[in-house]
Amino acid sequence: MIDQSIAALIFIGIALGSIGINMTLNSAYDVPPIPAGWLIGVIFVDVGGAFILTGGLSSRIFKVRKKFYGLLILIGGTLLGLGIRNMVNN
Repeated sequence: MIDQSIAALIFIGIALGSIGINMTLNSAYDVPPIPAGWLIGVIFVDVGGAFILTGGLSSRIFKVRKKFYGLLILIGGTLLGLGIRNMVNN
């Protein structure tokens, strides 16, 4: 029952995604220029958020190597802050 529900949701997501991409390609929409600093900021925010979530969840689940996961959270917070700064400045 759950497998069928997941398969149905995946099918619906792929169908709607392909319809949306097709509509966007047929609309002759031109993408505005994207500043490189803003794009780097978005990447930093994504990677930093992933590090924070991974470090936080792993330290609570595994209960070992707390120093490593603490360092991962610290690095993630730094990347998150740098990413936000780049996005605001650009």
